[in-house]
Amino acid sequence: MYSEQTLVEELKKNSREAHDQLVARYGQMIFAMIARIVSDVRDVQELTQDTLLTAIQKIYSFNPQLSRLSTWIGKIAYNKALSFARHKEHVTIPIEDIEAGNSQLSNINSQLSNIDEALSTGSEDNIAMLQQAVLTLPPDERMLLSLYYFDSMPLADIALMMDTTPQKLSKRLYNIRKKLYNRIKRR
Repeated sequence: MYSEQTLVEELKKNSREAHDQLVARYGQMIFAMIARIVSDVRDVQELTQDTLLTAIQKIYSFNPQLSRLSTWIGKIAYNKALSFARHKEHVTIPIEDIEAGNSQLSNINSQLSNIDEALSTGSEDNIAMLQQAVLTLPPDERMLLSLYYFDSMPLADIALMMDTTPQKLSKRLYNIRKKLYNRIKRR
C-alpha cells in the first residue's frame, strides 16, 4: 500500500497500480459522498467513476501543502454531485429561511443549546421526524450535515471542499440545525 505522497507520485507517472490504489482507497468514500446528494445508484456510480478519472487527470494540480488527498478528491466529488443535482432538480428556499438569514440572531449560544437538546432527544418519534426533515433539505445542506456529523470531518476540511471558511460553515450548520428544529417543532 502506497503512502499518500507515493500514491500522488505514482499517479503522476500514470501507474496502473496507483490507479487501482486510488480506487481501493477512495472509491467507497466518493460513492458515499455522492450518494448523499444524488439518489439514483447508476448516477452515483457514474459520478464516482467521473470523479476518480478527474482526480487522475488533474493530479498535477494537487497541492499537499493545501490539503490532504482525500479532501482534494472529496472536493471534486462534492462539486460533481452538486452540479449534477442542480441540473436534475430546482432547489427552492422557503422565504422564512431567507428572512431568518437576513435578521440578526441574538443569544446564539443559548438558542443553539436549546436546539441541540431538542434535536438530540432519543425518542423514536423525534428521530423519525428528524430523518424526514433532513430529507427535505437541499443537497448541499444534507451533505454538510453528513460530512460533519456522520463522517466527523473537521470543518477546515469541509471548508476546503466547499470553497468557504470554517466560520461560515459553523454559522451555516447553526442555521441548518435551527431550520430542522423549526420543522420538527411545527409537527
